[in-house]
Amino acid sequence: MITAFLNLGFIYEKKGNFLSANNYYLEGLKIGEKRRQSVKILRGLANNNFLQEKNKEAEIFYDRAINSSIELNGPEHPETALTYFKYGEFCSITGNNAKAIAFMTKGLGIYIKAYGEKSRNVGYAYLFIANFHERNKQYRQALTYFQKALISGFSNFSNPDFLMNPEPEKNNLNYIQLNMLSGKASALFSYSNPSPPGSNISMPVLKLMICR
Repeated sequence: MITAFLNLGFIYEKKGNFLSANNYYLEGLKIGEKRRQSVKILRGLANNNFLQEKNKEAEIFYDRAINSSIELNGPEHPETALTYFKYGEFCSITGNNAKAIAFMTKGLGIYIKAYGEKSRNVGYAYLFIANFHERNKQYRQALTYFQKALISGFSNFSNPDFLMNPEPEKNNLNYIQLNMLSGKASALFSYSNPSPPGSNISMPVLKLMICR
């Protein structure tokens, strides 16, 4: 039953019917607050409030999600790490960068411990940090983390040079890997713009990289 309420809340949230989403999430939480899925519901409530620009309420739910995941899953569990990433992304978007990078770094450590450096999950973790730096116009740092994401997320790639991309894995390319590639292309474009100081990537090279 708790899964049904979670799914209904998610569906209505995506439709923009935030009131119905909130009601379904709360119903799910009411019957399963001490179940592991309650962590996902609390994250849903946090995001639902954020989408309505109710940031104080969102922060309360993210705090509850962290505490619940630590209690129900353990401090080193991947679900706890994912909650750190989601909370960190919220903090980044709302301007609390110190808290954001602290949460994301903590989540990354848990993921590496759980999955090993060479895994799509760790690539996903690096993607959060890359997006954080790009959001703050720290394009060189963003490129470093996009490259780390690609190295972890593609089994056939290990080149740390951000001028290189992996060959797509046929029939095995998912949307997270596509986000890594498109995010890196965006960061390369911004980094190559003559206006930022220290940029030395030419547009022909940039076009070549995007098309690889």
